[in-house]
Amino acid sequence: MHQVKREIKIQYHLKHPNILRLMGYFHDQQRVYIILEFAEGGDLYDRMKKKWKYVRQLVDGLSYCHAKRIADFGWAVVSARPRRETICGTLD
Repeated sequence: MHQVKREIKIQYHLKHPNILRLMGYFHDQQRVYIILEFAEGGDLYDRMKKKWKYVRQLVDGLSYCHAKRIADFGWAVVSARPRRETICGTLD
């Protein structure tokens, strides 16, 4: 549940015209329900096939997240450093 709360907190602070706003959330014992801003116009994939401007807006939104140092590998992570470092193996 800690990771879900972190994800919700990060989503709440994103304010960009090409990223859906988090309106709220609630949960029961089994699930977390996230309420997002209404996205008019139906399925994004079908719209992307018809109009490439949505692809450009998506890239713009992702660039915004990158500038905020938010990377998504399943769960969102906010990093203060420009690069992430992982050490594998035994330390000498």
